Amino acid sequence: MLFFCPEESAKTAGEGAKKIAEFKQANGGVTPTKTVFDDADVLSSFSDAGIEVFSKIAASAENIELLQKHNAAGNTCLILAPDGEVLGSFAGPECTAQAVRTFLTDDFARRWRNWKDR
Repeated sequence: MLFFCPEESAKTAGEGAKKIAEFKQANGGVTPTKTVFDDADVLSSFSDAGIEVFSKIAASAENIELLQKHNAAGNTCLILAPDGEVLGSFAGPECTAQAVRTFLTDDFARRWRNWKDR
């Protein structure tokens, strides 16, 4: 799973309450932008689906080639097969906790089986 996110979100997404508190303290009380990976149910859904590799990639100038390769911007979640085939894609306003959870519980297993069968 790849998550392309704004640089500020890369510091806290999926890292838990302690990292969020540290971010707020270092940034004058400003709360970081919330992501789908700050939702415990999303993290449980990934675990239940057997997806354990999670990579956050900051949407920055250093990563422009990777962003372009995956046609991604900040707040894009891609669920990939081991060969890089995209099994699920959520970008921008469609990258919500509900959309990701629904995919993982309703569609992922079928897409994973289809990929393995090919």
